Amino acid sequence: NDKSFAVIRSKGDQALFHLNTATLKRKMGIPDKRPLADFLPTISIKAKDFAAEMTSVNVQSKDLHGENSITKEHIDNLIHAFEKLSKKHRKSEETDIPSYHYSYPRMIVPPRDAYDAPHKIVPLTNCIGEISAETVMAYPPGIPLVIPGEIITDDAVKLIEFYSKEGGEVLKDTPEDVIKIIDRPNWYLKDSIPLSDL
Repeated sequence: NDKSFAVIRSKGDQALFHLNTATLKRKMGIPDKRPLADFLPTISIKAKDFAAEMTSVNVQSKDLHGENSITKEHIDNLIHAFEKLSKKHRKSEETDIPSYHYSYPRMIVPPRDAYDAPHKIVPLTNCIGEISAETVMAYPPGIPLVIPGEIITDDAVKLIEFYSKEGGEVLKDTPEDVIKIIDRPNWYLKDSIPLSDL
């Protein structure tokens, strides 16, 4: 039924993005009642829909029963769909993907406050420790590395640079080598943020 498949799709999101749907929505600043699909790139939505269709067909053709077997099938289909897209958009046949220790950035202010705050554009090399005023999303897999209101970390900058160098799509408001940050000296909320948070 629809409710069971919604649970399976959520488990697929967790396997793909390493976050469950609710956490992913919180990280992206998506209201609880809005669907995740409204905020993902179209190509990610198409890949997820394709995987769901494959699962639906294979449940019948393989005579699968029970949440565990159907969930495994759906996760395999998701990975297959995104791998196909990744190979299609890959710049070279083989790419060494570096191992990064990625820590989730701290949210200092809500995304809406950060988005509406006065901002300035700085080079990526000078943004670590600043508060982002834009969303930076890498595709594949199509999830944000930084959202407005979060502290920009060294890990996030390294991943942005990696995706740019290797031909991935880095989606943001500003050009490739710069980022939009809050102009804290000219921000009316500047005195409400404890220095220990920055």
